[in-house]
Amino acid sequence: MANNGVTTKLQKEMSMLQEELSQLHVEIDSKINSWLKDFNDTIKDEICTELHSLFEQYFGQNSSSTVVETSLDKGKGILRSPPSRIPSKEHLTMSPLPDP
Repeated sequence: MANNGVTTKLQKEMSMLQEELSQLHVEIDSKINSWLKDFNDTIKDEICTELHSLFEQYFGQNSSSTVVETSLDKGKGILRSPPSRIPSKEHLTMSPLPDP
């Protein structure tokens, strides 16, 4: 009968330790998720900044406001026929930027 009291006490202590361990897991998971979110946000910001910088470097200062948009005219052309889709012979030429 003496062992019965010891077993009950050990079971209670084990139960308390398991609860503490569960709480630690929750706290650690919460901290890890917070760190990962901060890391993700930081990386996104750095990538956006770097891409913006590269676009400015290669396409000029107003890259965000300069959008080239080509749309197909679905209307009728001369003599009610679809407009011809002859590609332009003009090519986009870019001069290299001087090294800073």
